[in-house]
Amino acid sequence: MSAFKTTTVRDHQARTAHIKNHMVDKLGRRDFRSSRPGAKLVGDITYLRTGEGWLYLATVIDLYSRQIVGWSMAENMQTQLVIDAMEMAVSRGFIRPGSVFHSDRGTQNTSDAFQGWCAGQGVRQSMGRTGV
Repeated sequence: MSAFKTTTVRDHQARTAHIKNHMVDKLGRRDFRSSRPGAKLVGDITYLRTGEGWLYLATVIDLYSRQIVGWSMAENMQTQLVIDAMEMAVSRGFIRPGSVFHSDRGTQNTSDAFQGWCAGQGVRQSMGRTGV
């Protein structure tokens, strides 16, 4: 018997298998263009060194204007960081039912909490293949 408890998801892709890549055209090529504001958005997390230490920054970018329409900073990289950035984009009118949000398969974006938030807002999640 092992002294350690297994805490990882055995098949990480199984949790997100239902999430399609909505950023491809009819020929299967990537298509990150948008014909109207708020239709297609992308997001990611990065970290920044500050005088107070490291902070994580989550951004939401509108693909029509190429502007950051939502952001959030925190000392941790938990799901709430991404939800807060998305909430800012909602409050600014850039996310509405039918919007597509494309991201990587990070744990914040694949969490039950974030998937539930997207479903509640009518946002369709989009993710590329693993490692892309």
